[in-house]
Amino acid sequence: MTWCVLSNGDHYHFYKASDPAKAEEKIFWKLSLTEDSPEEVAQFLRLISRECVGDNPLEQFWRQRALDRDVKAAL
Repeated sequence: MTWCVLSNGDHYHFYKASDPAKAEEKIFWKLSLTEDSPEEVAQFLRLISRECVGDNPLEQFWRQRALDRDVKAAL
């Protein structure tokens, strides 16, 4: 299993379960249907849609965020 999504129906927490990082660093994204903009919600949920699963944009997005995290840690 690579990805894990936990939700209470409003808040969604996306985790990359296969990442060797510490548990608190495995969280990839937090999203709220009632607090975040509809555009942001739609954009992110599209990444896990059936149409996008084959292209794996979530993995690409993860790599960019992981690179950003690593650069910040190095500074």
